[in-house]
Amino acid sequence: MINPNFSKLVFGRAIGNAGDSIYMIAMNWFILKLTDSALWIGIMNAAIVLPGILLFLFGSTIDKHSKRRLLVAVEFSQLVVVVLLIVALLAHVKLAGVYVILVFIAALFGSLAYPIQDALVPLIVKKDELVQAQEYMSIAYKGTDYVFNA
Repeated sequence: MINPNFSKLVFGRAIGNAGDSIYMIAMNWFILKLTDSALWIGIMNAAIVLPGILLFLFGSTIDKHSKRRLLVAVEFSQLVVVVLLIVALLAHVKLAGVYVILVFIAALFGSLAYPIQDALVPLIVKKDELVQAQEYMSIAYKGTDYVFNA
């Protein structure tokens, strides 16, 4: 299965997951250092996980619009929010709530990338390659999670 568009999608998922893992671990560590509070770590992790629960709200939007444009938009939006996180860090903002809100928004955009990517796969690979393509996407997703969360 050598499809340049699919290869880009798999590579993008792997890189995106690696980045997500690194900055989520870093944000938890930062919140712990900032607040010295297990409660704030719990709130931060809820902000990270909650967007995945809300994905069902976006299914019809994903189906109705260009998956390629949506993917670019959500990835770019996540980048903007992560840059805002970095700016807040560099500005020495000491309000944990600011970081939790920004992480929630970044996680929402990051979570939206998965169903969009999954909707793109059948559009860019042949029907008889779908199972293998989903295997590669799963490896790119879970493999990077295992490596970078370890």
